[in-house]
Amino acid sequence: MRFSIICGMALRDYWHERALSLCAVLALATVLAPLLILFGVRNGVISNLQERLLQDPRNLEIVPVGSGKYGKAFFEELRKRPDVGYVVPQTRAIAATIGLLPASEKKGGLPPNPVNVSLIPSGAGDPLTRRFAGSAALKDDEIILTAPAADKLGARAGTILTGRVTRARGMTREQAETPLRVKAVLPLSALQKEAAFVPPSLAEDAETYRDGMGVPERGWTGTARGDGERLYPSFRLYAGNLDGVASLRDFLGARNIDVYTRAEEIENVKMLDRSTTLVFGLICLAAGVGFLASTASNLVAAIRRKRRVLGIIRLMGFSGADIVCFPLMQTLFTSALGMGLDFVKAIQMVTVNCARAFNLEREIGGLAPGRRADINITTGPENFRVLSTFAGGRRITEDGKLLVHYGTAVHEPCVLNTMHLKNPITADSFKLHAPESAKKVKAIVMDTLPYIPFTNRRVWRRAARSLVRASASGCGKFSPRC
Repeated sequence: MRFSIICGMALRDYWHERALSLCAVLALATVLAPLLILFGVRNGVISNLQERLLQDPRNLEIVPVGSGKYGKAFFEELRKRPDVGYVVPQTRAIAATIGLLPASEKKGGLPPNPVNVSLIPSGAGDPLTRRFAGSAALKDDEIILTAPAADKLGARAGTILTGRVTRARGMTREQAETPLRVKAVLPLSALQKEAAFVPPSLAEDAETYRDGMGVPERGWTGTARGDGERLYPSFRLYAGNLDGVASLRDFLGARNIDVYTRAEEIENVKMLDRSTTLVFGLICLAAGVGFLASTASNLVAAIRRKRRVLGIIRLMGFSGADIVCFPLMQTLFTSALGMGLDFVKAIQMVTVNCARAFNLEREIGGLAPGRRADINITTGPENFRVLSTFAGGRRITEDGKLLVHYGTAVHEPCVLNTMHLKNPITADSFKLHAPESAKKVKAIVMDTLPYIPFTNRRVWRRAARSLVRASASGCGKFSPRC
């Protein structure tokens, strides 16, 4: 109940001092505006560069220079590394080609203009194809064509093609065929050459056939294959993120494997990101200090300005926590508006959020069964003011008027008349003595407002060289600066 009343009083007082409140909001907004502009510039430039780097999978590619001999153990080790995003073995480039022609043009012998394309082994999650053809692995008879190859073949997704692998054995030219279905066609931006992404098994079978051996699974004749482990001359390797490019380069370099990467370009962008982050952090720190200083000054000024009001509220029976909530809610409201928040969200910050902060969420802060029916009815944001307040199921205020009466506090006799002075208080008790050379005197005196005693620091300037006499009201030969 008291919390609701304090909220209503704080909001009404906030609207009463709307000119000062507007100045405080504008001051906070001025502090935060440069920060928001810098944040937008940083996100618009640096974040865009990083996003472009990530969107282009070629920036994550580690390309081996030259050929080697890589077995099954090597690729298993790579797949276990957390910085590896994708890896697949690659056959010899000289054997990684295939002739493609539409199945409707297959009439025995080679067509007049065959389309020879490069074979690129591709598996599940291939960075170059997953954006356009999904992450699923290709079936044994599926291929993905690049735009240049598809244009020459007149193919599109779903087109049936005939793949032809040729070899020369002595003076004899042999060929083997297999039906292939186009799963997807990559745009020109993905890869600008005539190529086909195929299952690794098809690339390996084409290499095996060209080496003079047979592939019984496809009906390709030749000599029997050996039982030894298959070694690959190269591989396709992609890092999982931008940081993984440099780590994979160092890992392969330690194994004497020369690779080409775009690590330097990535490092330049990361260095720019670190520099802007540092500058942004320093500006945020300065803006945060300014924001807190401005908020604190507004809070202190409000407390000093409303000292009489707060004293009266305290004498009405409100607790110290209630008194603290009064200027604190106004400061939170000013801060919320200064940060450019929506009006409704600003109201929420000084109502339900405050209830949550004081662990009162189960009782107040919202309208729900089982909670206290404490409501402040207000106008809109254009002319904000509290119309009425309901607390405990009763209307407490209406149009700024208090509708309930709070009785005078009754104290037990045991707490009264407990102060006993050795000497009685007379007019001489208020004499202020100062040295003859003093031009001004500082003294702490007790002022009184209606029913509210409080201390205050006063300064009296010397009018003549004599003993200073001053009463509690500030009268005497020293004139008070009040």
